[in-house]
Amino acid sequence: TIEEKQVAPKPIVVKQEPKEEIQKIIQKPKATSVKELVNKVESSKPNGYFIQVGAFTKTPSQKYINTIKNANLKYIVHIVTIKGSTYNKVLVGPYSSRAQAKQDVENVKRKLKLSSAFVLKI
Repeated sequence: TIEEKQVAPKPIVVKQEPKEEIQKIIQKPKATSVKELVNKVESSKPNGYFIQVGAFTKTPSQKYINTIKNANLKYIVHIVTIKGSTYNKVLVGPYSSRAQAKQDVENVKRKLKLSSAFVLKI
């Protein structure tokens, strides 16, 4: 014969360990020079519509940059890697829309004496 026994379930005890207090350490940013701030801004990814006026495997020459500055154009040098090669794209802008950038392409080409330039969205 088989005897049936009733087994009472054991209560589950959950141990609560004391929570550790996490201290936040707030560090004041180090004082940086204006040059460092400009470099940080330029190294961030641009956003919007631009007119690409050049792409170079090396840093664009100062003469080329001065030509853009003398034409009173706002520009950035955006560094990208394409198929393992690094390019320095020289972009004029940003523009708030593709239409505005397209309108200004001929003006930029004339000012910089370029045969080609095109609109780019980043």
